[in-house]
Amino acid sequence: MEWTEDQVLALTDLWKRGITVAKIAAELGTTIGSITGKTSRLGLPRRPSPIKGRKIHAKRRVNRPKNAKTMFDLKDDQCRYPYNAPGDKDFHFCGKKIKPDSVYCPRHHRLCYSKIETRKMSDASIRYFQR
Repeated sequence: MEWTEDQVLALTDLWKRGITVAKIAAELGTTIGSITGKTSRLGLPRRPSPIKGRKIHAKRRVNRPKNAKTMFDLKDDQCRYPYNAPGDKDFHFCGKKIKPDSVYCPRHHRLCYSKIETRKMSDASIRYFQR
């Protein structure tokens, strides 16, 4: 888009007044992307995002149980369910005996997988799939 001097002045004024990017784009008859690009090229100050973030909860730390294994200690028949974050000094795997045809023990297998039949569908979803 070619920007005229009047459009640049209007953009700058609307930006400084705190008008949203979507409203500026509608006012100037252009797209949100062109507005954000032009404000960046003009060096106009950034504004905080209107999207509110979720509160990030503290990570839950799990103490190492007696059967916990490191990646190098795991055998083929031991559960590979991870605890804590990779790179942490307390990062470990469950290490209990696995369920047949799984990489997890029965408890962690149930936690990670669910049968489709056990999931509940709304009445609207059922009607949609019955068409």
